[in-house]
Amino acid sequence: MSWRSFSKVVVLAASLSGCTSIGDMFFARSEEQDPSQKARQREERLSESINSKFEWAIQNYEAGRYEDAIRGFRSVQRDPARVERFELIHWYLGMSHFHLGKLDDALTHLRQYLQANPVPGQESQEARVTLLRIHESRSDWPAIATLAAETDRLSLYQQNRALVKLLWAEALYQQKEYAGARSAASDAETILASLPQTEGDHFDPRGALWSRHRWLQLVLDGHSCSDLTVARTGKKIHLEQWVDGYGECLERSVKRYVAEISQLPARWAEKTNAHMVRSFEVYRQRLEEELRALRPPLARQRALEGSARRAFHRILDQLNQGLKNFENQPDARESVERLLKSTEGLLHRFSLPNSP
Repeated sequence: MSWRSFSKVVVLAASLSGCTSIGDMFFARSEEQDPSQKARQREERLSESINSKFEWAIQNYEAGRYEDAIRGFRSVQRDPARVERFELIHWYLGMSHFHLGKLDDALTHLRQYLQANPVPGQESQEARVTLLRIHESRSDWPAIATLAAETDRLSLYQQNRALVKLLWAEALYQQKEYAGARSAASDAETILASLPQTEGDHFDPRGALWSRHRWLQLVLDGHSCSDLTVARTGKKIHLEQWVDGYGECLERSVKRYVAEISQLPARWAEKTNAHMVRSFEVYRQRLEEELRALRPPLARQRALEGSARRAFHRILDQLNQGLKNFENQPDARESVERLLKSTEGLLHRFSLPNSP
């Protein structure tokens, strides 16, 4: 075949293959013969698709579409090598389940995230704080105390550290470690005082933390009354001083309650009321126990009963004064009214052993 004929054949083949030149034909031919390059291209397209799904899942999470986010994260969870930020999947899954109220699943994923990512960072802080909130919702005080002690050693944003301290203080209080609870609450107060005041009508984490602190301080103040013990000098038992001192302590606690209750949101006001009622009931029960053990003469028993009743009447006077102060604050007024009614009921039931 002549060179001219061969050239015509090559040109015809190039045109049939869709190439615009002979060079394009040979270049395309060489590409078709490179399977490794095709594999790389397929891998790149697959990775781009998976990462696109991951980004969509993140957008669903940030938009509050948590069910869609969970489906998206699970769809890419099977290809960890192709996801650029695969370490965040357990974090997103845990937080999504938390927002949906699926706390068991949230615990599982957030713990897995922390195990795989021990180095503290923003997501690590949020994971730890969320775990603490889950434990709080379940009243798992030992778990809170353990995690809070561990978290407090890490570098934290000040707001997160204040919350950790407050949750730690409550956990210690619930476990009857009162000195530790007061210390943690004091640390939290110092941190809160250093935070800048948030302006405007937006959610104010500083305000929410202060509300929690006020409630906790009221609880700890009230508990200081139950720390009082009956003094004994030889065989002499100073029960009168204990009755008066306990009553005065409760009066101081109520005074602080009246001063603080208007600054507490409904959640904390309700918890504070419940605590105050328990404090009054403990006073009544302990007095009955002391009298049952001592068995004093009837005249002395009546005198002690009278002292306790007078303390409750002074408490009622403080609460009634609080009602007058809160005429234009319906939420605070409602809280005081509930505590007033509970206190009146307790006083009505107040009775001592062997009373005629």
